Amino acid sequence: PSWQPNGHYIVAEAGYHDASHELVLLKSDGAVLRIISKSTDFIRPIWSPDGRYIYALNYDQPKTIRRWDSEGKKFTDLPVKGAENEYEYLQMISFSPNRKRAAILLDNFMKMLLVEVYEDHFQAVKTIPKDYSYVSESVWLDDNNLVFIGKKADSRGELWKINVSSEAVQKVGIPGLWLRDSVTLSPDRKAVIV
Repeated sequence: PSWQPNGHYIVAEAGYHDASHELVLLKSDGAVLRIISKSTDFIRPIWSPDGRYIYALNYDQPKTIRRWDSEGKKFTDLPVKGAENEYEYLQMISFSPNRKRAAILLDNFMKMLLVEVYEDHFQAVKTIPKDYSYVSESVWLDDNNLVFIGKKADSRGELWKINVSSEAVQKVGIPGLWLRDSVTLSPDRKAVIV
């Protein structure tokens, strides 16, 4: 599920794991408002940082991201341009606070595709980070830095910070804490929850 930033709605997948499902729009109390239009088999929904749009992925549309309005009624398919040979499927998307960039986890769970966000498409800039055997979900601390769970060689999954411009990485978090998949930020962006 994903909470609308500064809003009162939640978007979530409804159905069964590895089976047919749809996206639903819920009130903050969990009451279902509606099924999102043309959302069958879309996964990992996320709100834009301004709360105006819902984005989600679908393995049947591997190089495209669907965007709906905040009511979940009107939609547009946005192509991901560039780096087509780097991946087969997209796994997760994370937007920078100003919504000008996004980090998209790729299907091999070893890299993210850094993209610039335009009204009608996403433009690949580069893949990040380098030399990881596993990378999972990411969240942006600010418009140039994001944190992700990553593993180098056979080591444990740990929390890392990357500057997307310089590609400098730094281990952060609690030393020795083993992590795997999920990371999120507190609403004030001052705490990372794993």
